[in-house]
Amino acid sequence: MKNIDIFQTDVLVAGSGGAGLRAAIAAADGGASVLLVSKGKVGMSGATVTAVADVSVDSCSALDLGFAGNREDSPEIFMEDIMRGGAYLNAPALVERFVHEIPARMVEMLRWGAKTTNFSISPGHRYPRAVIINGHNFATTLLGQVKQRNNIQILEHAVLLDLCKRDGVVCGAWGLDLKTGKYLSISAKSVVLATGGAMNVFPVTTAPNDLLGDGISMALRAGADLRDMEFQTFMLGCAAPTALLGNNYSYILVCRSGAHLYNREGERFMLKADPERAEKTTRDKLAIAVAKELLEGRGGPNGGGWVSVKHLPDNLFTYYQQWYESGLGFKSFDPKNFLPDLRRDAVEAAPAAHFWCGGITIDRNCRTTLPGLYAAGECSGGLHGANRLSGNAMAEIIAMGNIAGQVAASDAAVRRFSEAPGSSYFDKCEAFFSSRDGEDALTLKKSLQKTAWESIGPIRNGETLAEALSVVKNTRKMIPRVRLSCQDRIYNREWLDALSIENICDCLQAVALSAQERTESRGSHYRTDYQNEDSKLYVTHVQKVGNYYKTYRRNAEEQS
Repeated sequence: MKNIDIFQTDVLVAGSGGAGLRAAIAAADGGASVLLVSKGKVGMSGATVTAVADVSVDSCSALDLGFAGNREDSPEIFMEDIMRGGAYLNAPALVERFVHEIPARMVEMLRWGAKTTNFSISPGHRYPRAVIINGHNFATTLLGQVKQRNNIQILEHAVLLDLCKRDGVVCGAWGLDLKTGKYLSISAKSVVLATGGAMNVFPVTTAPNDLLGDGISMALRAGADLRDMEFQTFMLGCAAPTALLGNNYSYILVCRSGAHLYNREGERFMLKADPERAEKTTRDKLAIAVAKELLEGRGGPNGGGWVSVKHLPDNLFTYYQQWYESGLGFKSFDPKNFLPDLRRDAVEAAPAAHFWCGGITIDRNCRTTLPGLYAAGECSGGLHGANRLSGNAMAEIIAMGNIAGQVAASDAAVRRFSEAPGSSYFDKCEAFFSSRDGEDALTLKKSLQKTAWESIGPIRNGETLAEALSVVKNTRKMIPRVRLSCQDRIYNREWLDALSIENICDCLQAVALSAQERTESRGSHYRTDYQNEDSKLYVTHVQKVGNYYKTYRRNAEEQS
């Protein structure tokens, strides 16, 4: 096939969010040549740059970093909180490695110039551990380090399509350069997937629109094991006003400012859902409680619960102006021009897809079940279990990104190059241009998103899960008939939508199968037909064997 650009590198890193950038730095410092492939502009692609977030570090270590921590805390206590927050489905060895890795990585971030704005406590944590760093500063700090390393080559506006293997070992990937329309054949001794989660398989999300589970899907098709795919974190997003649809402003009001939630009957329902913590509960319980109120017909006219600030001081706008300025760097930002008047305008909160807790199974060294393949960040599974604690996503990308890059470079040093074999995947890509009377890619994509929300959203049951699997099965049959109205190959968004449908199908199928396997409600997974927790702890896994997807359980105690 013509129009193929060929690359060879020691370590291929897919994704330029925080985890990908940190993995590239570590691999380069390990002496490897690195090719960093970014779906968009490097450092501005993925979820990291959009975060106004906290980085968790145990409170004792935080004291040594110059924050107002607490000597009574420790990495071990932090680990206990993570395990409890994840309903004890987390991989203990992975969590242990994570909590001990974070302090050193935070030292690096501060030395490299990262700007922090506050230190506080977050829901689910016993001690203050939240170092507030906005995502833009976080990403640009890491990008600055990437650009200082001459052995890192950056390929922007390119998407990986599939992984390639020889003799059972991952030896590179095939992709597409969006700038030129040319296919990519990349040979690599190690491949690190840092492609983020798949939150945009849902129509209402706080995540950027390029997170469609690319890495998770590629790993699954290549034969890698997935775990915890039934767990997605839904947080409070705005249902009204519509200008803020999906925005996490309502969550900030509730969790940072202490706003209360009411249903249409005037009941502060969180006092019933979690009598001890009420609105200060973890995000999974908060989102599920709101979703139940909506399901039972007690929501507002825009499909949310009402956010009340009547009991709070009148200086909220002053507070939010300071918060936005310190967090985002928008020095001329005036919230009154963007945010509703909370004393006058109704704000409704509803669940919005926020974080993908499960993903590619990794060990404490970020190795997957496939030799040559590594994963870090939101595309990986095992660290968070049934629910992620606040602050652990940003901490994960620097801690596990560093480990993934180090180990990938070390393993690459003792491997030989294997030329990437030719790919039939390119033929599938080309077929879209010859179809004339087939399906519209965007229509199929939106149909899958609608199914995801209605069938495997915050509240599920056996019937909705079966419906999701049926829709996925039928959609797969339509993929070969997808047509492109635009025949241009350069920055063809329609083509990219067409290429994403198989990835979305893979992720939704893995979620639905895992959710079927988990016949209980636990963490962020809530089934109306199994509302209680099972007495036995087990972890669900998904694999693709040939053309079949299978699930299996593993006792939580058996995890390493």
